[in-house]
Amino acid sequence: NIGKKEYRKDFLVLKQTRIFTGITSGKILTCEYLRQSYLVLQTVEGTLRSLLVPLVSWHMNVNQ
Repeated sequence: NIGKKEYRKDFLVLKQTRIFTGITSGKILTCEYLRQSYLVLQTVEGTLRSLLVPLVSWHMNVNQ
C-alpha cells in the first residue's frame, strides 16, 4: 500500500514536470518565432527603405 502511494506521488511529479517542460518549450518556441519574425520584418523594412529613398529623392528632383 505504501508502495502504491509512492508510485502515485512519482506519477504526479512526472506529470507536472511534463506539463512544465511542455510550457517551457512552448515559450522558447514562441520567443524563437517572434525573434525570427522580428528579423524578417527588419530585413523587409531595410529593403523598403533602400528602395524608397532613391524614389523619393528622384521625385523631389523632378518636381523642382
